[in-house]
Amino acid sequence: MNTRRNRSVWSRDELVVVLGLYFRLPRAKFDAATPEVIEVARLIDRTPAAVAKRLANYRFLDDGTGLAHGGTHARKLWEDLGGNRAQVSVEAARARERLLSSPKESTGMPKYQPGDFVKVEFRDEASGESEWMWVQVESCDDERRILLGRLDNAPVVLTRTLKLGSEIAVSYDNVREHRRLSEFPKQ
Repeated sequence: MNTRRNRSVWSRDELVVVLGLYFRLPRAKFDAATPEVIEVARLIDRTPAAVAKRLANYRFLDDGTGLAHGGTHARKLWEDLGGNRAQVSVEAARARERLLSSPKESTGMPKYQPGDFVKVEFRDEASGESEWMWVQVESCDDERRILLGRLDNAPVVLTRTLKLGSEIAVSYDNVREHRRLSEFPKQ
């Protein structure tokens, strides 16, 4: 089981491994469905969507065309190593070795529990519109990598197809963010 309190905080090793991937992959492959992205996601115990997002953050730092707001740790790493591909390659190999040799309580697979919340992108294939919404987990099937839950917020864009409380089945690969109820700020 993942024991980190806040999975939004990335370790330096995680950031370095993804930066190494950034320099190895063609930009057209910065996608959650790319096998190399999936492999790194499993190694660092994150979703492929989270790794693809981090790749887009590095692209923004590299050429200004990716996804902004990648966090101060990613920016600092880019400032320290980003221009030196050879150094990134060495650091990424070392980080990968540390991650592979460290004892894991996790199998590399997300551990969702009833009551957890996951953020998922919902897309209307006809219009191309999409929106990110929270789903509260009711159950999950680790073997099939699917969780079942209910939509926890009212849609703003996709109001014809989804409603607050809609029952949803979600592939683990489509989860962008994962939080326990205790991680949300108390109101």
